[in-house]
Amino acid sequence: MKRLHRGMMTMSLLLLLSAFLLLTMLFNDDLLRLYSSIVGQRNLYVTQQVKLLSLSQSTQRERCEQVPIDENGDVFLVSFALEETSFPEGIRHHIWCQRDKLFQKSPVRNLHEGLFAQFIAESGLTIFREQLSGAPKNPVRKQPPSLYWFSADETEWTLDKNVNAVIVAEGDLQIRGQGKISGSVITKGRLTLDAGIKVTYSKSTVAHIVQQYSRWRLAENSWYDFAVTEN
Repeated sequence: MKRLHRGMMTMSLLLLLSAFLLLTMLFNDDLLRLYSSIVGQRNLYVTQQVKLLSLSQSTQRERCEQVPIDENGDVFLVSFALEETSFPEGIRHHIWCQRDKLFQKSPVRNLHEGLFAQFIAESGLTIFREQLSGAPKNPVRKQPPSLYWFSADETEWTLDKNVNAVIVAEGDLQIRGQGKISGSVITKGRLTLDAGIKVTYSKSTVAHIVQQYSRWRLAENSWYDFAVTEN
């Protein structure tokens, strides 16, 4: 009887040990699967990050140059994202674009005599110098708003019609003739107007010219991959 009792105890212990070992194996299998899943997700995340990094680094300058000039403000946020991603919140990289401007601020009235330095940015003048020119010799009818730029050596201009323009002179400027300028006149030196010349401020003309003589470029050291607030 004692032997039977001992045999039953031994059998019970063996069954308990077997059950414990089985549970341990199942638990370890779940851990292995969890670890394998985490490693797989991590590898996928790294792979997609590398792919997105290559995309953002190779196209960031072009993306900034493609920002429309009619966007407001002096900085603009551009985001990069993969079309297909396994992560619900997605993966994004970001850059900031910065606006280069000829006008550091907009003219606010018809005449700004001697205030050239207040409105024209030296850095912008270097960038846009090759695009600057004086009044056309044979202007067309209904010409869109224009910028007429006079160097320090160009001190006289004869007007014989009405124009929508911003006039900028790097020195003195005398405007002769007869006609109306809708826009603004900015000079570094003295401004002289004949009696037949009328200058009226045009906000729309000024806004158009200020915008046209600007461009977007990539801001230095502006790339990052953490969450940001969209502009």
